[in-house]
Amino acid sequence: MRVDTIELLRCPAAHDSAPLVTVADTRDGDRLLSGTLGCPVCGADYAMRDGIVYLTSATIGVARLPSAAEVTASNGMRTAALLGLTEPGLRVVLCGALAIDADEIEQATGAHCIALNSNTSMHERSGADQLVVLSNNALPLANASVHGLALDITHAALLADARRVVRVGGRVVAPVSTSVPRGLRELARDDREWVAQVEAAPSAPMQLRRG
Repeated sequence: MRVDTIELLRCPAAHDSAPLVTVADTRDGDRLLSGTLGCPVCGADYAMRDGIVYLTSATIGVARLPSAAEVTASNGMRTAALLGLTEPGLRVVLCGALAIDADEIEQATGAHCIALNSNTSMHERSGADQLVVLSNNALPLANASVHGLALDITHAALLADARRVVRVGGRVVAPVSTSVPRGLRELARDDREWVAQVEAAPSAPMQLRRG
C-alpha cells in the first residue's frame, strides 16, 4: 500500500478519529508490504500483509467480500467516467464488486484507487491500494481525503459517510436502488446507478449588527 494512502487511514472502531501508527516490516519503494497499524485511542492492532491492510479484529468483525459472479458485470471505464476522473492523481475509493476495476482505472486515468473489500482473487495480482474492513462500518478514512467514491449494493450503508470522506465537488456513484444522501446533489442516473456531487456544508447564519 502506498505510504500516502496509509497516512489517510483511521481506526474503524467507534471513537474519536486519530491517525494510525504504522510499524513497517518490509517495503518496496513508496509502498509498505507488511507490518502493523496501531490505534493510539483504543489500542487496537491491525495487520498489513502483502501490501493489503486488514482493518478487522475480533470485536469489529470480518467483511463479506464479493464473489466472482458479482464482479463479472463491472465496467471500469464507465465507473471512471461517472467519477469524473479527467486528470491524473485523483484518489478514489471503489467498494466491493467495483473494486475489481481498480487496476484498469489507474492505468487509463492515472487515478490512485483504494480497493475496499475486493474479491479475494484480486488480492494477489492487483497493484492498487487494498483495504479489508467490515462492510457496514464507517469508511476508515480521514475527512475530505478522497475525490470520489463508488460502491455496490453490499456497501450501501457507507453512503451515510460519503459526505464526510469525499471532498466538496467530488462524486459518489451508487446503485439506483439506493437513496441519494443529504449533502449530495444528483447529477444523473440510469437503470443501474446514480451519480451525485458532494456539496459544501451550509454556512452558519451571520448575525448583522447596527453600526
